Amino acid sequence: MDKKTVLIIDDVKFNIRAAQDMIGDSYKIIGALSAEAGMKVLSHTIPDLILLDIIMPEVDGHQVLETLKNTPEYKDIPVIFLTADNNFETEVQGFNEGVVDYITKPFVADVLKKRIQTQIKLAEYRKSLEKQVALMSRIINIISENNVSGLDPEISEELLELSARLKSELFEDE
Repeated sequence: MDKKTVLIIDDVKFNIRAAQDMIGDSYKIIGALSAEAGMKVLSHTIPDLILLDIIMPEVDGHQVLETLKNTPEYKDIPVIFLTADNNFETEVQGFNEGVVDYITKPFVADVLKKRIQTQIKLAEYRKSLEKQVALMSRIINIISENNVSGLDPEISEELLELSARLKSELFEDE
């Protein structure tokens, strides 16, 4: 099984190396020493997760996150702030902006690994659910748009009822 890819964007090379030493056995690590370098990596590689420092010169982590969330190709990549900033207001701001987790430096290897593992699994589950919803939506449309009256009346009625129930359950928020 291929290793999942983690992009680390941090202006301090030591931090990238430290994280790589802690998680490199479990993940393929790509390091970027600036927001610009990180965006360049993203132009040719879509990682499974991004560890993003907040405090960086020129473009900070909040600005990078905003760009990621506003770019269709990148908006679903889970981002964890990995930062020395332990101010709870900054943490809340990060969550409001769309980070999936917030880890303060210095970080603990086992905690870092588990949080990355959890967020990658959650992203995989979300993608799987989106595919299942799309498939169910197609099935609902096929049943709704096609004449199922040629089937046994009980089966036809059951298909139409299931279709209606699925439609209401899947799309109740719309």
